[in-house]
Amino acid sequence: MEILTENLFVGNVDDYYLLSKSNNYTLFCLANNPDRYFNAKDYWINDANSLKDVNINEVSRCFSDLLSCHSPKLIFCNQGKSRSPTMGLIVLMELGMLPRDRTSVAIFTEKSYPDYAPNRGMRELINLYITKGI
Repeated sequence: MEILTENLFVGNVDDYYLLSKSNNYTLFCLANNPDRYFNAKDYWINDANSLKDVNINEVSRCFSDLLSCHSPKLIFCNQGKSRSPTMGLIVLMELGMLPRDRTSVAIFTEKSYPDYAPNRGMRELINLYITKGI
């Protein structure tokens, strides 16, 4: 599990299991088969090979819920390398905690999230957010 801010954590399903019994966290599930993770808000955001296969409505819904949530939150996906950190980076940019450009994202992930390995669809989603927003 990686700490992006004081109240924003990004991880994988193992982190979900560690925190799922805690009432202190709001859990945002971007994992495959999200209906099997109890106590988590489910979002059907597939780890697509292309942006055209990403459900932008679900991304927007998740993004809106993340911004309105004031408790500590964990965004998790299966491995914690593509979907959840991508959404975490978008939240950081929206909050003004990370400049909204590709260079800043590259520097931040290299220093703070070296395991970040977005697939093509998530890279395209970051680029869409940087250029147009969600």
